[in-house]
Amino acid sequence: GRRYGDRLAGRVDVVLFCENLVFLLVLCGLFATTLRVGHEALITRLARMARGGELPPQALRYTRRVTLVWAAFFAAMALLSAILFTTQSRTVWSTFVNLLIWPSMAVVFAVEYAVRIRVLRDIPHIPMMSAVTAFRQRDAAFPAATRGPCE
Repeated sequence: GRRYGDRLAGRVDVVLFCENLVFLLVLCGLFATTLRVGHEALITRLARMARGGELPPQALRYTRRVTLVWAAFFAAMALLSAILFTTQSRTVWSTFVNLLIWPSMAVVFAVEYAVRIRVLRDIPHIPMMSAVTAFRQRDAAFPAATRGPCE
């Protein structure tokens, strides 16, 4: 009862670390599990939804690689979080998880977009808002209760 609560309250940093670590590992797993043989990579699935159908072979290879990059990114963030938590002050760790992870994700998005424009230059690119609209229309057509956890 109360003794356990007191001990837990004294270790809020550990609770917050575990929350952050689980969040990052779940995201890593979400991307990584779609890379198994016989499965469609998560980014490939999203690209199909945004485009409303088939993708050229070079886009299939590219989207699979981008899925791998995101899985590796979240694994690296989880590892770095754990290293900082165990070796640095709580201020350093907290700065990383609260102020640097989200901007790091934005950098990965920006770099990926720049690479995509260059690597897939022969494939017309759709505007971001068109992709958002496609996802919204899909959600309206298929309520969450009828979809699987990763669909």
